Amino acid sequence: MIIGGTGMLRRVSLYLAGTGDVVTVVARSREALRTLAEEAHRQGGVINPVAVDYGDSPLFQDALNCAVRDHGRVERVVTWIHASAKEAPAIVARAVGRCRFACRYFELCGSGAHDPSETAERRRAEMKRVGNIVYRQIILGFIREPGGSRWLSNDEIAEGVIEALESDNPRQVVGVLHPWSDRPNSSC
Repeated sequence: MIIGGTGMLRRVSLYLAGTGDVVTVVARSREALRTLAEEAHRQGGVINPVAVDYGDSPLFQDALNCAVRDHGRVERVVTWIHASAKEAPAIVARAVGRCRFACRYFELCGSGAHDPSETAERRRAEMKRVGNIVYRQIILGFIREPGGSRWLSNDEIAEGVIEALESDNPRQVVGVLHPWSDRPNSSC
């Protein structure tokens, strides 16, 4: 299952569908989900689209519960959830952590405002309380270049997420985080 799998995680969605995984992709746009599912089908893969906004907690919870009921247990979930949807990570964990088999929960964390590695232990403890979840954190850093730095491209993010899924490490940094003062648009 991929939460937010039609934008910067589109390539990850198609990659997983191309490996033979049946992938449920959750996003707001029905049109983006439809075209993603069609592309996966043309490539011989399966994507089950779920159109819902994770900011609407009751609808989001119902949609995820229905997806798990209709498509079976979730072995891995990749989430790209903005901080404004505070309840969404726990809703995802409850939906996918009900099975007797562990689910790997890969949470993407942006580094634009703060260093997300500081919150990993707290999130890991939250996930452990929720259900049968093995928490993994993917931190999106930045790229240092001569004369400055820049944020990661969607392709670089997708490559890093795929690497994190394959390596299954507790923490994966895509790009760099240090020196922190070098991050793009930093006023430090």
